[in-house]
Amino acid sequence: MPKQDPAKLKKVSVSLPFGIGAAEWEADTTERKAAWSLYVELVTRVAVQSLEVDQGLVREALNSLYSLFGTTREVLKAAGPDVGASKNSVGGIAIAVLNNGLRPFLAKWHPILQTRSGFKAWHYLPFQWNIFGQYNFRKDWQFNADLFLRGASAAAMGYKGDANTYVRMNDPGIDLNLKASYRIEKGIFAYLELNNLMGSQYQRWYGYPQWGTQFFVGAQYLFNSNSPLAK
Repeated sequence: MPKQDPAKLKKVSVSLPFGIGAAEWEADTTERKAAWSLYVELVTRVAVQSLEVDQGLVREALNSLYSLFGTTREVLKAAGPDVGASKNSVGGIAIAVLNNGLRPFLAKWHPILQTRSGFKAWHYLPFQWNIFGQYNFRKDWQFNADLFLRGASAAAMGYKGDANTYVRMNDPGIDLNLKASYRIEKGIFAYLELNNLMGSQYQRWYGYPQWGTQFFVGAQYLFNSNSPLAK
């Protein structure tokens, strides 16, 4: 014969965490099953276990709490509308705990954890390629081309430990510079320089965007007459 519950509760009163208050409701089979499923999910989380300093990871604990959103949705959907959505029902209590308790808690601590335990240093470039070319034409002309490719980098915003701290990703950048020099006479040059022909306003350091396309015209004099450029 199947075992029967030794006792069945008709009325349940609970005190809720996160300053939500208390609730009391008449329990039925649907709500009891949903409440039991949520209870098992809650008490088996690493976040509610007492761990030593050298045990466990904060990231794992926060991710475990975050996964409760998906688990709670599935439990409530499987239970159906009979689980209730009012304040004094299993469904209403579960939604209140998520929205009024866990959501503000995770919204505060997830960004702080991200800034303190990032896998890369701030402004670290995963790659940077520099391609340089030079061409000399008829002794007096010299042409230079520089192509720079930089990967995306992370920058911390706000203050460390502040709830408003978050990570901003600087977009990858591409930069092309061209320069033409003409030797007027020994040691004296006139030049035309074009920088950032792509017009890319990438930010190598956050808050300091690259200027757009720039044009420079000037003259250059080499005091060292022994320099290869002066000959």
